[in-house]
Amino acid sequence: MKKNISIIVAAVVLVAVLVGGLFLLRKNESDKIVIWAFDTSVVAAEEAVKAYKKDNPDVEFEVVEFSQDQLVQKFRVALASGSRKNLPNIIIEEDYNMQGYFKYYEDYFVDLSDHLDTDDYMDFKITSSTYNDKLLAVPYDSGVSALFYRLDIIQEAGYSVLVKSKWTLLIDNFHTQQGSHPR
Repeated sequence: MKKNISIIVAAVVLVAVLVGGLFLLRKNESDKIVIWAFDTSVVAAEEAVKAYKKDNPDVEFEVVEFSQDQLVQKFRVALASGSRKNLPNIIIEEDYNMQGYFKYYEDYFVDLSDHLDTDDYMDFKITSSTYNDKLLAVPYDSGVSALFYRLDIIQEAGYSVLVKSKWTLLIDNFHTQQGSHPR
Protein backbone atom coordinates (compact mmCIF):
# COMPACT_ATOMS: atom_id res chain seq x y z
CA MET A 1 0.00 0.00 0.00
CA LYS A 2 2.77 2.47 0.93
CA LYS A 3 4.57 1.65 -2.32
CA ASN A 4 1.40 2.44 -4.29
CA ILE A 5 1.02 5.78 -2.52
CA SER A 6 4.67 6.62 -3.26
CA ILE A 7 4.18 5.81 -6.93
CA ILE A 8 1.04 7.93 -7.10
CA VAL A 9 2.71 10.90 -5.37
CA ALA A 10 5.74 10.67 -7.67
CA ALA A 11 3.53 10.47 -10.75
CA VAL A 12 1.37 13.34 -9.56
CA VAL A 13 4.39 15.57 -8.96
CA LEU A 14 5.84 14.77 -12.39
CA VAL A 15 2.55 15.37 -14.15
CA ALA A 16 2.19 18.55 -12.09
CA VAL A 17 5.49 19.88 -13.31
CA LEU A 18 4.78 18.93 -16.91
CA VAL A 19 1.09 19.77 -17.10
CA GLY A 20 -0.11 21.51 -13.97
CA GLY A 21 -3.52 21.11 -12.43
CA LEU A 22 -5.35 20.18 -9.27
CA PHE A 23 -4.58 17.06 -7.29
CA LEU A 24 -7.22 15.33 -5.28
CA LEU A 25 -7.32 12.97 -2.37
CA ARG A 26 -9.22 10.24 -4.15
CA LYS A 27 -10.29 6.85 -2.92
CA ASN A 28 -8.82 4.65 -5.64
CA GLU A 29 -10.48 1.38 -6.49
CA SER A 30 -7.33 0.51 -8.42
CA ASP A 31 -3.76 1.72 -8.75
CA LYS A 32 -4.65 3.56 -11.95
CA ILE A 33 -4.02 7.33 -11.90
CA VAL A 34 -7.00 9.08 -13.49
CA ILE A 35 -6.50 12.49 -15.13
CA TRP A 36 -9.41 14.63 -16.30
CA ALA A 37 -8.44 17.12 -18.99
CA PHE A 38 -10.14 19.40 -21.49
CA ASP A 39 -9.46 20.46 -25.05
CA THR A 40 -5.76 21.04 -25.73
CA SER A 41 -4.69 20.06 -22.20
CA VAL A 42 -5.46 16.44 -23.15
CA VAL A 43 -2.40 16.34 -25.41
CA ALA A 44 -0.22 17.82 -22.65
CA ALA A 45 -1.50 15.23 -20.17
CA GLU A 46 -0.83 12.38 -22.60
CA GLU A 47 2.71 13.66 -23.23
CA ALA A 48 3.36 13.94 -19.48
CA VAL A 49 2.13 10.36 -19.02
CA LYS A 50 4.47 9.14 -21.79
CA ALA A 51 7.42 10.94 -20.19
CA TYR A 52 6.65 9.47 -16.76
CA LYS A 53 6.14 5.94 -18.09
CA LYS A 54 9.63 5.88 -19.64
CA ASP A 55 11.08 5.37 -16.16
CA ASN A 56 7.94 3.90 -14.58
CA PRO A 57 6.41 1.53 -17.15
CA ASP A 58 4.25 -0.30 -14.61
CA VAL A 59 2.26 2.75 -13.53
CA GLU A 60 -1.15 2.84 -15.19
CA PHE A 61 -2.85 6.07 -16.24
CA GLU A 62 -6.16 6.98 -17.77
CA VAL A 63 -6.56 10.40 -19.40
CA VAL A 64 -10.25 11.26 -19.74
CA GLU A 65 -11.14 14.00 -22.23
CA PHE A 66 -13.96 16.51 -21.73
CA SER A 67 -14.96 19.86 -23.15
CA GLN A 68 -14.27 22.65 -20.64
CA ASP A 69 -17.96 22.97 -19.78
CA GLN A 70 -18.38 19.21 -19.32
CA LEU A 71 -15.30 19.01 -17.11
CA VAL A 72 -16.50 21.82 -14.83
CA GLN A 73 -19.99 20.35 -14.53
CA LYS A 74 -18.83 16.78 -13.88
CA PHE A 75 -16.20 17.93 -11.37
CA ARG A 76 -18.66 20.10 -9.43
CA VAL A 77 -21.19 17.26 -9.28
CA ALA A 78 -18.50 14.80 -8.14
CA LEU A 79 -17.33 17.18 -5.39
CA ALA A 80 -20.87 17.95 -4.25
CA SER A 81 -21.72 14.24 -4.04
CA GLY A 82 -19.36 13.90 -1.09
CA SER A 83 -17.94 10.67 -2.51
CA ARG A 84 -14.28 10.69 -3.45
CA LYS A 85 -14.60 7.58 -5.60
CA ASN A 86 -16.06 9.61 -8.49
CA LEU A 87 -13.13 12.03 -8.53
CA PRO A 88 -10.00 11.87 -10.67
CA ASN A 89 -6.53 11.90 -9.11
CA ILE A 90 -5.60 14.91 -11.24
CA ILE A 91 -7.76 17.49 -12.99
CA ILE A 92 -6.47 20.10 -15.40
CA GLU A 93 -8.64 23.14 -14.81
CA GLU A 94 -8.75 26.90 -15.37
CA ASP A 95 -7.47 29.32 -12.70
CA TYR A 96 -10.74 31.19 -12.34
CA ASN A 97 -12.58 28.12 -11.00
CA MET A 98 -10.00 26.99 -8.47
CA GLN A 99 -10.69 29.32 -5.54
CA GLY A 100 -14.34 28.26 -5.54
CA TYR A 101 -13.35 24.61 -5.36
CA PHE A 102 -10.86 25.32 -2.58
CA LYS A 103 -13.32 27.36 -0.54
CA TYR A 104 -15.92 24.61 -0.31
CA TYR A 105 -13.85 21.45 -0.77
CA GLU A 106 -10.40 22.27 0.61
CA ASP A 107 -10.01 18.86 2.25
CA TYR A 108 -10.34 17.13 -1.12
CA PHE A 109 -7.08 18.60 -2.42
CA VAL A 110 -3.46 17.64 -1.78
CA ASP A 111 -1.16 20.26 -0.24
CA LEU A 112 1.78 20.47 -2.66
CA SER A 113 3.64 23.20 -0.75
CA ASP A 114 6.59 20.95 0.09
CA HIS A 115 6.88 19.57 -3.44
CA LEU A 116 7.20 22.65 -5.64
CA ASP A 117 9.35 25.76 -5.60
CA THR A 118 6.90 28.65 -5.91
CA ASP A 119 9.74 30.94 -7.02
CA ASP A 120 9.56 29.15 -10.38
CA TYR A 121 6.11 30.66 -11.03
CA MET A 122 4.58 34.11 -11.40
CA ASP A 123 3.16 35.45 -8.11
CA PHE A 124 -0.36 35.86 -9.48
CA LYS A 125 -0.38 32.22 -10.61
CA ILE A 126 0.69 31.03 -7.16
CA THR A 127 -2.00 33.23 -5.59
CA SER A 128 -4.72 31.55 -7.66
CA SER A 129 -3.32 28.12 -6.74
CA THR A 130 -3.09 28.77 -2.99
CA TYR A 131 -5.76 28.62 -0.31
CA ASN A 132 -5.26 28.98 3.47
CA ASP A 133 -1.49 29.11 2.92
CA LYS A 134 -1.50 25.73 1.14
CA LEU A 135 -0.46 25.27 -2.48
CA LEU A 136 -3.35 23.17 -3.77
CA ALA A 137 -2.70 23.40 -7.51
CA VAL A 138 0.18 23.71 -9.93
CA PRO A 139 0.07 26.57 -12.42
CA TYR A 140 0.38 25.39 -16.00
CA ASP A 141 0.32 28.53 -18.08
CA SER A 142 1.52 32.10 -17.87
CA GLY A 143 -1.86 33.81 -18.10
CA VAL A 144 -0.78 35.94 -21.03
CA SER A 145 -3.04 38.93 -21.66
CA ALA A 146 -3.05 41.57 -24.34
CA LEU A 147 -4.48 45.04 -24.73
CA PHE A 148 -5.81 45.94 -28.14
CA TYR A 149 -6.79 49.49 -28.85
CA ARG A 150 -8.16 51.52 -31.70
CA LEU A 151 -5.62 54.12 -32.71
CA ASP A 152 -8.30 56.52 -34.01
CA ILE A 153 -10.01 56.67 -30.60
CA ILE A 154 -6.67 57.05 -28.79
CA GLN A 155 -5.71 59.92 -31.09
CA GLU A 156 -9.15 61.53 -30.75
CA ALA A 157 -8.60 61.54 -26.99
CA GLY A 158 -5.36 63.47 -27.50
CA TYR A 159 -2.80 60.67 -27.31
CA SER A 160 -0.24 59.63 -29.87
CA VAL A 161 1.01 56.09 -30.55
CA LEU A 162 1.57 54.28 -27.28
CA VAL A 163 5.13 53.64 -26.22
CA LYS A 164 6.06 50.93 -23.73
CA SER A 165 7.59 53.39 -21.26
CA LYS A 166 4.37 55.43 -21.16
CA TRP A 167 1.98 52.73 -19.90
CA THR A 168 1.86 54.04 -16.33
CA LEU A 169 1.22 57.58 -17.56
CA LEU A 170 -1.47 56.36 -19.94
CA ILE A 171 -3.24 54.33 -17.25
CA ASP A 172 -3.11 57.25 -14.79
CA ASN A 173 -4.54 59.57 -17.45
CA PHE A 174 -7.33 57.14 -18.30
CA HIS A 175 -8.32 57.00 -14.63
CA THR A 176 -8.40 60.80 -14.29
CA GLN A 177 -10.28 61.30 -17.55
CA GLN A 178 -12.65 58.39 -17.11
CA GLY A 179 -16.08 59.41 -18.30
CA SER A 180 -14.93 62.61 -20.03
CA HIS A 181 -14.54 61.02 -23.48
CA PRO A 182 -17.75 60.73 -25.52
CA ARG A 183 -17.18 57.04 -26.39
